[in-house]
Amino acid sequence: MKFAVEPDALEAEISAISTLLNCWEAHGVLETLDSTDKTIDNQIKNLKDTFKDRWQNALKKKAETNAKFSRAFKKCRYIDVNWANVEALGDLDDYQNKFDIALMEDVRAYTLGIDEDSPVVYRATADIEATILRNVHLSQKIKNVEDLAQSNLSKGQIIQHIWEERFQPLAMYSEEVVIVDRYAFEYIDTQSNGLFKLLEFFDSKSSVSSITIYSYRPNLNEQMCEQIRQIFEWEFDNYSNINTLNVYMPRGQIFGMYGHDRHIRFDDFRACTIGIGPGEIFQNNELQKSTQFSYKYGNQIFGLKKVEHRLREATSQDFQFILNKS
Repeated sequence: MKFAVEPDALEAEISAISTLLNCWEAHGVLETLDSTDKTIDNQIKNLKDTFKDRWQNALKKKAETNAKFSRAFKKCRYIDVNWANVEALGDLDDYQNKFDIALMEDVRAYTLGIDEDSPVVYRATADIEATILRNVHLSQKIKNVEDLAQSNLSKGQIIQHIWEERFQPLAMYSEEVVIVDRYAFEYIDTQSNGLFKLLEFFDSKSSVSSITIYSYRPNLNEQMCEQIRQIFEWEFDNYSNINTLNVYMPRGQIFGMYGHDRHIRFDDFRACTIGIGPGEIFQNNELQKSTQFSYKYGNQIFGLKKVEHRLREATSQDFQFILNKS
């Protein structure tokens, strides 16, 4: 979900700012003005200390800050929005496909028909909602995303649609992806394994450049590990944008202790947990069976990273490898 915030709307009451930042952390990417004299950074510096501190904490590039979206802000897209020319709802048509929600200062919002009776207005031709900052939580688009974030995947769904709805929106703003799936390598030497289909999506339809995979193969030995490495080398040569591939294969009992559940993590700010692995999800054009799916963010990410750390620490040097583009 992409937010566009009018700089003059930044000095809203603290409760409104907190509402926005909570929505941003959970679902959003900020779209903001980028010009020499009125960047969001300069605008924040001119705010009163109470407002300034809250915004600066949110924009810090460290995971331990209030909003915990370091890479999300690093991947923030800047877009030149001429707010002075947004005088009617139809003026949002110029920004179709550039952002999803426009957050405006009060006076401009009222000129677009935003009031107590209509706190959020929708421009269908641009597919953009507009509201004032303190009403961002009333957005139907956000409600739709919240529902999608916790809805399971159903048998018969088209794989392309699953990628576009559930994975690509996160992958477009991520540099690193981590896949934890105990059974991803079970049929890695057959064309029925969908893991490489997912990797192809990441390579061609996202900004991901580094992927780490934790998985296991029954009766794993050094010869089998070398075979898996060769399979990945052959696939890796065909990638254009994935520059680094890390593979760890801890013993099966280690997965039983720490990594039974499957997840895919996007940088340090988002993840999804899934009931079946990507090898099963992406092996056909349609999903063959329903499965659990949910998004994770904020403090929920720390537990997943702890699982990854334990799996990595428990992996013998003989059962891990790294591929890099020269």
